[in-house]
Order: sequence, then structure tokens, then C-alpha cells
Amino acid sequence: MRFAGAVLRPIHSCRLSRTPSLIVSVTVAVIVMGYGTSFAATSSRKSPTTLQATTKIVAGADGYCAVDGTGGVMCWGDNSYGQLGSGSKLDFSAVPVAVKNLLGVRTLIAGADGYCAVDGTGGVMCWGDNSYGQLGSGSKLDFSAVPVAVKILHS
Repeated sequence: MRFAGAVLRPIHSCRLSRTPSLIVSVTVAVIVMGYGTSFAATSSRKSPTTLQATTKIVAGADGYCAVDGTGGVMCWGDNSYGQLGSGSKLDFSAVPVAVKNLLGVRTLIAGADGYCAVDGTGGVMCWGDNSYGQLGSGSKLDFSAVPVAVKILHS
């Protein structure tokens, strides 16, 4: 059987509990479409992942990131544009992975295919899609799989 292409879309659900922890459950649905033939396969984690001491969660188009109690960031979901921030070349992650080089994060913001974090000193780091320069780093690369510093313009 020949296939013309494949589409992979992670489907997530999360809830922040009353204690500072986050419950994450992920279902990955795969739909493959061929020449007049298609089928779907679904795979679910049997038990949710719990992130302890989670203080904030944000949702992008196809993923999530959360700030833990130490100011570190964990992301999961789609990684087509480096949204995991881990430097990984995986297409997606069904479990949270640590974002590289981020500590003391106070604010976390989600875009469609990227994220930005503000640390305790006011520094801004962004990662993910950069097709239109939205990371603010001055780079002409299409995306960054690890956080890069935003160039702040001073007047």
C-alpha cells in the first residue's frame, strides 16, 4: 500500500490541581491518508504524568509549557518548530521535557508555534517558530529548538 502523506496531531488535556501540581494526559491520534485509503490509530498513556510544584501553564496551538516551583520550564506536545525548547529533533513528546537554559522564569507566554519566558532579571528568551522573525532574536533561521535571547531595542 502506498501513502501520499501523513498527518500527526497530538491531543492534550491538562488540569492544575489545588495543590501546586499539574496532571497531564496525552492522546496521540495518527491519521494516514493514501490514494483513496485512510485509517486512524490512537495511542494513549495509561496513566497521566504529574508535574510537581507547577506554578503556571500556557497552551500553544498543539502543545503546552509549564513553569515549575524552581522557575524551570517543561514543555510537551508538537515539536515541528522546536516548541519543546529542549533541542530535540523529535516530532512531538507525549511527556513533559525540560526546556534548556531557563531558570528563574517569572512569566511564560504562548504563541501559536512558540513560547517566550521572562526571567527574574527581566530578560526575555523565546523558542519555536521564527518564520516571520517572531522570536525577536534577529536570526533569519526558520525556528529555534532552544531558547534564544530577544534583542531589546533601546530608544
